[in-house]
Amino acid sequence: MTLWVDTTASSHDEWSKQLVELLAQVLVFRKDAFDALQHVPALDLAEVPQPDEFKARTFWSSAVIEVRRQAKLAALINCMVERFPPRAHDFQRFLQIDVAMVPAESAADDWNSFEDPVEARFVGPGLSHPIFDRENLRSNLHLLRDEGFRTLNITGEPRTGKTFSLQLVQLLCEVGKAPIVAVDVEDWGTDEFTDVDLIQALATQLKVEVDVEAVRNVPDPHTRARLLLYAFRDTIQANDGGPRWIVIDGLDRPGVQPAAKAFVERLLKSIEKDNKPANTRLVVTGFDGILPSSSRRDTTAQVTTDDVERLLDIVIAGRQPAATDAQRAAWVAGAMAVYEQAGRDLGALADEVFRLCSEHFDGSGG
Repeated sequence: MTLWVDTTASSHDEWSKQLVELLAQVLVFRKDAFDALQHVPALDLAEVPQPDEFKARTFWSSAVIEVRRQAKLAALINCMVERFPPRAHDFQRFLQIDVAMVPAESAADDWNSFEDPVEARFVGPGLSHPIFDRENLRSNLHLLRDEGFRTLNITGEPRTGKTFSLQLVQLLCEVGKAPIVAVDVEDWGTDEFTDVDLIQALATQLKVEVDVEAVRNVPDPHTRARLLLYAFRDTIQANDGGPRWIVIDGLDRPGVQPAAKAFVERLLKSIEKDNKPANTRLVVTGFDGILPSSSRRDTTAQVTTDDVERLLDIVIAGRQPAATDAQRAAWVAGAMAVYEQAGRDLGALADEVFRLCSEHFDGSGG
């Protein structure tokens, strides 16, 4: 027998929704919720979404998915049994559910679910982050996944969703069980980000060793890039189970050094022209160097009212409870007001759209 609590998922089934409701009843406040999560052994709290405005059901809707992803759901429930003895029986039943008891649901039944991850309208933990107007991005990811294209560069002005877009790449890899290696330049803060930093970050995640000492005293960035590329790709073995995805985010940040960009330029060309490292898909954001002609391109822009309307039209279509035109118009106006008040913060807009949809479709918006 396979227990439900031991399985992972990227969306909620009926049991998961019931667990979210129970957790929201007993852990209503931010401090209590995170205090409880800190007692779950080996849970990586850094991966649990921490919204600026805490609402119990919305928080637990995202947190339960992340805890399941880390295979720590049983540990969380056991902690709840100890923490809330009067509700112990309510929690213990989740430890006894056979997977066969989970009701089969059509992908179209849930307002934030999907059949093909590239077409998902909501991404991230708990499928709680809407993706607005990214049809060109979806088309390009189809090409990388299904048509043999190998590289993609996402560019755009700050705060237009370049990094946000990568959650769609992550979902694609998660559902397809494809390995993904991600480097986020933001992790370096105000420090310089060099070619050696990039190589070492990639090598650490790929569990290989790349000799970078040969370029320590080489001043020319293009010579360094060539030497580092040879050293890097010679250590990388092809992934026999399908393409390996590499993501490098934030190449337009101030601290990125010319040598790092020169290496990325070489890597893009190597993957596109020579298929080395073999079976690799490379997605970068903010790269302003020379791209191979076959490399795909996507440009982000500020989200508009039309984008929000289009997303809500897709979510609402054919789903119950039906939303009236007046409700839809109120949602759009309210979400855009939050967006403007937050200084056109895309994260604030996304949180508000998710809250409105959750509140309407499953009552988990508060």
